[in-house]
Amino acid sequence: MADDRNVQRADARRNRQDLLAAAGQLIVERGTDFPMKDVATRAGLGVGTLYRHFRDRHDLFAALAAEAAARQNAIALTALTAPTGWDAIAHYLDGCVALYAELPWMLTMRAEYRYMRLPDDAEVDAGQEIVDRAHREGALRPDAGIVDIALAGTMLAGMTFLPEPVRTAMIPRLRDIILDGLHTNRGDLTAPTSTGLTAEELTAEELTDIARAQISASQGSPQRQHH
Repeated sequence: MADDRNVQRADARRNRQDLLAAAGQLIVERGTDFPMKDVATRAGLGVGTLYRHFRDRHDLFAALAAEAAARQNAIALTALTAPTGWDAIAHYLDGCVALYAELPWMLTMRAEYRYMRLPDDAEVDAGQEIVDRAHREGALRPDAGIVDIALAGTMLAGMTFLPEPVRTAMIPRLRDIILDGLHTNRGDLTAPTSTGLTAEELTAEELTDIARAQISASQGSPQRQHH
């Protein structure tokens, strides 16, 4: 009996992951506006199985958001183990690009769904620790903060939508340009005309607008209107 229960639990976990993967594929293809039954069809499962795992669209998207947050948190926590604060910033940017390449639905979710608009508290704490460490070491320019690092990661990740060979050529180049601009030894550059934003000052609506603009630019199409 115990073995049967273990098999059932393993099947349930696999079904849940298959449903989340199917939802992610549909988001990339259609945005967040699609019938729930299409998720079950894409996963090769019945609608009843879908609703046993997720009560509604809200529940499904919340699960995707939780998965993304957990992965982002892991990137930030791993970055904290880097030898220096500057290495941690580079690791975080590289991790963001790798994550968005693996889970391309994240950019659309950040633009279109409420639960993806603001970073998780744990990620903010880890990110702030990375920034503080780089500041203490004198590697990160004094006016750069956590929002700059976070949006730099999202901006680079948005480039994963570029076609090849542009993607492979441009992402490493833009990464190096961003890192060069963030470092204290960046050279005699013109001072920025505006000050940075704190995590508290950057609103959910502003993050949403930024992500929507990235999607529009990367897809080369007008932004979709929702009613």
